[in-house]
Amino acid sequence: LARERREREAAEARAAARRSASATAQPAAAQPDAASDAASDADAKKRAIIAAALERARKKKEELAAQGDAPKNTDGVSAAVQAQIDAAEARRKRLAEQQAQDTGAAAPEPDDGPPAPSDKTPR
Repeated sequence: LARERREREAAEARAAARRSASATAQPAAAQPDAASDAASDADAKKRAIIAAALERARKKKEELAAQGDAPKNTDGVSAAVQAQIDAAEARRKRLAEQQAQDTGAAAPEPDDGPPAPSDKTPR
């Protein structure tokens, strides 16, 4: 039953994406600069697909929460687990300060984890 509902929602999302893409494609066919409109059509289709996926994820999360299957490890962690979290944050802060001293820059505030690696690959 749940699988059928997910499949139906996915089919509806695909149909909505096709409708939005075709709605933007019809006016583009009437205009001579179809190349620039084709790019915007592709962007519109991508946005529609992403919006549909986000909506499906939101619905699934609500359904699981209603059934009581929400994540159970997010509130009220034990003292041992909190100690591990604190130790990891302290290491992260110490490493960020060391890196800042090595580069001569100010230490960044680690708010949600280590910084992402820079993309230094040639293009």
